[in-house]
Amino acid sequence: MTTVNLSQFAGAGAQFFDNNGVPLAGGLIYSYSAGTTTPQVTYTSNSGSIAQSNPIVLDSSGRVTSGEIWLVSNLSYKFVVQNSSGVQIASYDNLAGIASSIDLSNVLAELANTSSNTQGDALIGFVQSNSSGFLSGAQASTVNNKLQEFVSILDFIPVGTNTSTTDCSSYISAAISASNCVYIPEGVYLINSTITIQNKSGFRLYGANMNSELRWGGSNNGVMIDLSQSRFITFQNFYLNGNSIAGTNLMIDDPSGGSYVTTIGDYHKIRMGNNFPTSTLPALSIGTSSSTQIDVQTFYDCTIENATILFQMQSPVTLNINFVSCEFEAYFATNTTTIGMNLITGGNLSFTNCLWVGQATTAMIQRSIQFGLLGFINCETEIIGGSPFLYAVDDTASANKSPVNIINSTLGFNGTSGINWIDYRQRGPLLVQGCTINSSNAVYFNHAPPATGLFYNNGNNLINVSLTLGTYSIQGGFAPNGNFVAASTQGNMFGTGSPISGVLETKRAGTSDATLQRITGIASGGGSANVEQCVQTTIGITTATNIASLENASFILVRGSDGAGNDFLDLLISGNSGTPTVITSKTIVGSPTARTYSISSFNLQLAMASGTYTTNVMWFQLTAR
Repeated sequence: MTTVNLSQFAGAGAQFFDNNGVPLAGGLIYSYSAGTTTPQVTYTSNSGSIAQSNPIVLDSSGRVTSGEIWLVSNLSYKFVVQNSSGVQIASYDNLAGIASSIDLSNVLAELANTSSNTQGDALIGFVQSNSSGFLSGAQASTVNNKLQEFVSILDFIPVGTNTSTTDCSSYISAAISASNCVYIPEGVYLINSTITIQNKSGFRLYGANMNSELRWGGSNNGVMIDLSQSRFITFQNFYLNGNSIAGTNLMIDDPSGGSYVTTIGDYHKIRMGNNFPTSTLPALSIGTSSSTQIDVQTFYDCTIENATILFQMQSPVTLNINFVSCEFEAYFATNTTTIGMNLITGGNLSFTNCLWVGQATTAMIQRSIQFGLLGFINCETEIIGGSPFLYAVDDTASANKSPVNIINSTLGFNGTSGINWIDYRQRGPLLVQGCTINSSNAVYFNHAPPATGLFYNNGNNLINVSLTLGTYSIQGGFAPNGNFVAASTQGNMFGTGSPISGVLETKRAGTSDATLQRITGIASGGGSANVEQCVQTTIGITTATNIASLENASFILVRGSDGAGNDFLDLLISGNSGTPTVITSKTIVGSPTARTYSISSFNLQLAMASGTYTTNVMWFQLTAR
């Protein structure tokens, strides 16, 4: 039996007339497929069992004999009305049956369908538009296709759920598993279990703003998000609230066996912290002792706050971990920050335009003896309390030769007087350049490596801060007024003033490899002065070992060390041959052995009485113009 609907045209009890108003006795009604002349069947009743004749012949009163015309559902019709002689009176096209309430219910059910991807929003058309209409070139699609461009965690949370009191961990994990781009709408979403993001490439998790909040409700010291073995990751615009329970808000790790090395991560406007008051875990953790490699993780405009450890880095291999315009806050009463930043292993860590505020009981930044390159550029501190801003742990047990650079920064302190506010006890070079280091109370800047260590002190203003140098500190650089101030064990220029009058230009000074470094100055009275550092030379018990190649009559400085605490510094004048004149010979430390100098074919030669020494030579060649 055919499903039919009552016809909009002559459906029930209709009477037809000719153009003169006379009943159309014997009139003819032809039914066709819409827009064609192809006959299409109609029916006599709603049973859809008896077909009308085609044409339908009207009775003497101009009515359909059966009284009704019924059309096949979902078909469109064309009707042509003629008189009994076959003369056309009218034509009606693109007509369908009148939908019943049952049919309307079916349509509504199809629109509300959530179990078939061919119904529901797949039945609703969409073309991108604005208030003026459709956009030029915009293509027709469906709402279903459009919404597939966007995945929200609310797509996985049952409607009506109170997300601030109901654990949303599994729903959020399902969203992350289903899509590589997941949105966190404004709201509070309770998570009682760690959200694990693993083996992802190109994944993005983003919120509307800081009101997009993931709030921890699990166990004390729990981890909120564990990101590992993933690359090209973006986090943006949400708040990881530890709720005074969590230990770690975000852990970035790289255990062995994953699909990818954890690399290329960008984190924008992420707020994290408010953690368990007695936790020993960091709010942000990069790596563990078992991590393999973590590369290029960059944090922009992020805030880390209110945790016992704000940030910890412990990965044997790291490259380019960067913080840009971030804020580190350690002054909240609910949590006592013990170490602001605990730098255990790894390196290549930089801070640019960052701010530290508050206090830490041990140090705001603590650098272990195994941590590599560390840099600060255009940073600022507003520190209180009684502990250092930077504490580089004594590296007696394992020499740390990696540098720390602090450049163009303003380091402010308003805390306990008399402390070592910068306490640097490692052998890696410390470069502090163009900084203002300002304390409201008298404190110290302590540079005290356990063995020879370089401190480049260039153009800094120290206000209420006294510089203290240890036995093995070698200072070099320039004061804010431009005066050259000090020395280096690596063959750099040394002394307490400019070695020549006039303008001093330095080129590659400070390198300790086999390359020659040259410094050229134009003296105010005419002539020129050349200064050259030569390659380091190791000599033992021998005679006439070449330690420098000279060009002319020279003023020579020789620094030597046996690496066991016996260092010397000799000042000589020489010609092109013969025996140089030793003007002064100074023991720097220990008891260095006796030595004899000579010149042969412009080569400076040295013989040691005993031991094995490494020498660095600097000579000044003076010529008249």
